[in-house]
Amino acid sequence: MYGIKNCDTMKKAMAFLDAQGTAYEFVDYKKAGVAAAHLPDWAARAGWQKLLNTRGLMWKKLSDAQRADVDERKALALMAEYPALIKRPVLDTGDALLVGFDDISSAFSSRQAGEKRDNRSDSGAERLHSESSEPDGRKAGGPHGTAYARLK
Repeated sequence: MYGIKNCDTMKKAMAFLDAQGTAYEFVDYKKAGVAAAHLPDWAARAGWQKLLNTRGLMWKKLSDAQRADVDERKALALMAEYPALIKRPVLDTGDALLVGFDDISSAFSSRQAGEKRDNRSDSGAERLHSESSEPDGRKAGGPHGTAYARLK
């Protein structure tokens, strides 16, 4: 899961995943400098409009010229230069890219509703990604360089 350590939404997402019993690896993309490397993939999978946080303080701090006529190329450049412009959190499960807390909570709600509907009672964990070599469900690395979350 990618984000910024001191972000309130990140804290909310981590608490939510912890309460769900979901293992994850947190990557602070501001400190690690990984945002620029992942932006083209994230934009292709989720759309640059979804990634660009236009409601945050960083967006308001930009000049009028920087905020004007934003297209994909400009948005990716801005997000690479100012990682705080990336909507948080970004959770890459390997199969899906979930952007924002609402996407994450909806994915878990849908999964839990499906489990109830299917009347499953197995003791194994449902995984957001089928490959996991760690006993706790995490796998650092992977096709998109992230940890895979595991649902319990």
